[in-house]
Amino acid sequence: GSFNVKELFGELRVPLVEGQPFAHQLTLDLGYRYSDYSTAGSTDTFKVGGDWSPVEDIRFRAGFNRAVRAPNVVELFASQAIGLFNMNADPCSGPTPALTLEQCLRTGLTAAQYGTDLNNSAGQYNAIFGGNPDLDPEKADTISLGAVITPAAIDGLSVAVDYFNIKVEEQIGIIPSALAISRCGTTGNALFCDLINRGTGGLLWVNDGFVTSTNLNTGTAKTSGVDVEVNYSFDLAQAGADNAGSLAFSLVGTWLDKLVTEPIKGEGSYDCVGLHGVNCLVPSPEWRHKLRTTWTSPWSLGLSVSWRYVDGVKVDLTSPNPLLTGAFTEAAEKMGSRNYFDVAGTWDAYPGISLSFGVNNVFDRDPPVTDSTVLAATFGNGNTYPQVYDALGRYVFIGARAEF
Repeated sequence: GSFNVKELFGELRVPLVEGQPFAHQLTLDLGYRYSDYSTAGSTDTFKVGGDWSPVEDIRFRAGFNRAVRAPNVVELFASQAIGLFNMNADPCSGPTPALTLEQCLRTGLTAAQYGTDLNNSAGQYNAIFGGNPDLDPEKADTISLGAVITPAAIDGLSVAVDYFNIKVEEQIGIIPSALAISRCGTTGNALFCDLINRGTGGLLWVNDGFVTSTNLNTGTAKTSGVDVEVNYSFDLAQAGADNAGSLAFSLVGTWLDKLVTEPIKGEGSYDCVGLHGVNCLVPSPEWRHKLRTTWTSPWSLGLSVSWRYVDGVKVDLTSPNPLLTGAFTEAAEKMGSRNYFDVAGTWDAYPGISLSFGVNNVFDRDPPVTDSTVLAATFGNGNTYPQVYDALGRYVFIGARAEF
């Protein structure tokens, strides 16, 4: 598959005031883009923002952005094929099904099949994954408010705090297969029920049984939070250690306030802050940060120590939200927080030749693990999430660079 796009765009940065009382600097930012996609049609994006420094030590910034993301080639044209999704149990299975007979009939089950053993002992069921050439572009509105402080009274210190609020509409994704089954039963909405194709015996894990999970313009997503960045550096001579070099500290962290997903407009939403799982997918910790301390010596040697922290998360089925609740094992209830410590160094051995070395995850901290039946299979691997946690343990590296 392929597509082409024609665009017209421009940006304007206007300095409004400089060097005045209560307006050391005042600047306006404007931008506009028109795009015409052969697959998705025409779209418009724009931005309005500005910076205001009442005095030289502090700068406030704010902005509103309309962004558009057209579906890419993979999302449009990826081959459709059967894959697997995790589900603890079919909600229509067993002597005490989670759904009523009437609800299970909506999922394509017959009355005779209701309450029979419909479960796969491996906890895996069939779904069709792949592209969709009829996708529309995503649209997002972003509001940001922030401040940057560089106090002249504390040389080497800078603090940046930014609030973000983002809403995405016509989000490109899939309706999670487990959610499609539960919402079909509880609501009877054809948007969910049409995705379910029960196979022989009402099973969803035999060859002719599956849930359609191809790409769709599904609903909306909202997120908000605060980004924090603090940098501070000073010469050790200021602390009485002459000819000892300098120290630098850098903290980058994010507090996640909300991460709300509405899979289908009007069908309810759920907040995934502090959760992971089949519906919330990759872990979304409430707080995470990286703190790095670097010593630069006067002998062409630099050493640094980093502390990476990731808050603990629970499986999304622990949420009281009716869209997320469900059965789970005790082992799957929580994935604990993780602290990782890294060390690294550089040495300019000769003019034009530098060496680098280090150890990531010095204490060989294992990643938290969870039950495979609640793992977001598309993103997880080996009962954990390698893109969030250090799955391979301690990592040692060394390198050299030569410039001629």
